[in-house]
Amino acid sequence: MGFRSAGIWSMLTKSRFPVQWKEGVTCKMAKKQKIRKRAEACLYDLINRQKQKCSRQKRLLERSIDPSEDVWIQSKMEEAKYRFLLREARQLKKRTKE
Repeated sequence: MGFRSAGIWSMLTKSRFPVQWKEGVTCKMAKKQKIRKRAEACLYDLINRQKQKCSRQKRLLERSIDPSEDVWIQSKMEEAKYRFLLREARQLKKRTKE
């Protein structure tokens, strides 16, 4: 789910003629920052939705008397997706600090 898989980086690095802004930031850099902010917002939204799904599955398992194996597996899958998204957000945070 990283930015590289979407091909965004390859599109942005092919631009050859960046235009200077007053602050000294090039248009190319501003576009990258804008795209990065959108992707971050999308990622955080996905994390929130996945957290809700995960908590719903846990509540379902707690309430059920004899949960089936399918429900148990589905719960584990939702939890794994949530952990993956958290890991992705941590890596994104590290990349933006550098």
